[in-house]
Amino acid sequence: MAAPSIHIGYNDSEIKVFWDYDSTGTYASFKLYWSANSGMAGEAAIGSNINNTPDGYYSDNSITYKFKRASLGLTVDSVFYLRLKGVTAGGVEDAANPGAIRYIPSLSEQIDQNKAVQIHGFDYTNKIWRKVKVDATGTLA
Repeated sequence: MAAPSIHIGYNDSEIKVFWDYDSTGTYASFKLYWSANSGMAGEAAIGSNINNTPDGYYSDNSITYKFKRASLGLTVDSVFYLRLKGVTAGGVEDAANPGAIRYIPSLSEQIDQNKAVQIHGFDYTNKIWRKVKVDATGTLA
């Protein structure tokens, strides 16, 4: 079984990642890794083993973990990548089945935050944020 894919929420320098609880019992804990390389070359672990126990605060089915960019020696203008690896009850890391690599953009790549009335959507084809258009009835154009 591969480690679950992580979902990401970030606010300035704080990064929050969450993933689905492993109800199969394959993994007793997880290790979160980061790298400045998109292929995860030279990856380093963030913290110690993270228990396979939902925190119950956000969801009964998700595990959450928070950290700050500064704890990795990064600034808000730094780009990096994350992925998750499962650890069995025997303490063996399942390095052969890691989760998907996730891109963490720099803060400067984010939409302008000082215009709260503007809505932006991400154009996956061109990898850029664009303003959302609305017609006179308020329907997305």
